[in-house]
Amino acid sequence: MRGRLLGATGTAAEAEPTPSGSSGAVTTRSGTIQSVIHATSARDTSTGRVPDAALQVPPSNCQDIISGQYFDQYAEDPDLLLTLEWEWTGKILCTGPAGSSLASAEVTYTTLWNDDGAVSSGPFAYCENCSLLNSFADWTCAAGPACGGYYWESAHMVMVDPPGYHWTNATGACSITTSDARVLTCDPITNVVYIPPALD
Repeated sequence: MRGRLLGATGTAAEAEPTPSGSSGAVTTRSGTIQSVIHATSARDTSTGRVPDAALQVPPSNCQDIISGQYFDQYAEDPDLLLTLEWEWTGKILCTGPAGSSLASAEVTYTTLWNDDGAVSSGPFAYCENCSLLNSFADWTCAAGPACGGYYWESAHMVMVDPPGYHWTNATGACSITTSDARVLTCDPITNVVYIPPALD
């Protein structure tokens, strides 16, 4: 199943499953899914306030990323699904002037979903005066063909600009949640990938 564009500022990308090896009567495949949201901040001229040069400077560009990789194993003759493993990451990554940072960043949750609902969630992560934050998670299903189905990932992330700055875009999966526009929340969602219970 092919991925689709999700929101004006976020893209979802999927790599076709690729066989990574065959050992005896087992075939292993892998694939990836991802969504990236881009955001920018600027001087808060809307209130007539000009930031003091001594104040903290925010990054000029930030990305909210939810990405994952799966590994599935199939028996041979018949080609039935044996196990499915997922690894995924929620990441806030910012770049800009040397020494710049967000006032704070938060990955509230990252969740793996399938046809039946939420499968597993990654841990809460938080930092202050930072430009990089990660939340890692993994999950394994050993229920054979019952592990098959449609899977995707989602996350909730919060980025806070330093005093005197505000976010200048909030489209697609992001929204500005405070009157001073310092707080930006984003909810990236990946495309959907199908894990067949059996190979053709």
